[in-house]
Amino acid sequence: MKQTLYLIRHGNTPGTEKGILYGSTDLPLTEAGFEQIRLMASEGIYPDHKGAGIYTSGMLRAEQTLAAIYGEVHHAKAPLLREFDLGIFEMMTVDEVLEDEYGRAWLHGEVEDLRFEGGDSEEGFIARVDKGFHEIIEREAAEGREKIIIVAHGGVIAYSMAACFPDRYENKWDWTPDPGSGFVLHIEDGRVISWEPLGEPETGHIPTNN
Repeated sequence: MKQTLYLIRHGNTPGTEKGILYGSTDLPLTEAGFEQIRLMASEGIYPDHKGAGIYTSGMLRAEQTLAAIYGEVHHAKAPLLREFDLGIFEMMTVDEVLEDEYGRAWLHGEVEDLRFEGGDSEEGFIARVDKGFHEIIEREAAEGREKIIIVAHGGVIAYSMAACFPDRYENKWDWTPDPGSGFVLHIEDGRVISWEPLGEPETGHIPTNN
């Protein structure tokens, strides 16, 4: 079975606009964030939702982004796709995190087994997101749906893309889309085979080995 999955990052929040690090904190969109999403929707960036299985992480910013794109539409919540919990570093600026020895090592890319005190470990986050991602694909395939729309988060999308295309970037965070942007994934029999940036024509497909 062939499926198309649209991964959409939520719009701007007070955190993204002010350079604050956050994941589990349930921030809303800013008014500018709403306007940006509505503008992108008017430009035809997002897919037609008819006939699609639609999901959000359940977090406020994802719920608001979905509503800004499509209005009040029936959808399911996938809590396994909630953003990385940064624990003690939630709602800190980069400068504040750099004052902490572990935080400094994290931001400099010197931590191999990433674990945030009071929050997620990288291992646990990867397992959670991978489970949620594949459960959705399998569920929608069983329902015979060929189109899936997921509104989630930068970390969730980056780790999912890195898992599907591990040779594309050395740093998985390079997969992080801008707020409101994302990727289109093409799936055959449950396996992701190619991708393209959201809003670009299908001729932009990139082979699996890239």
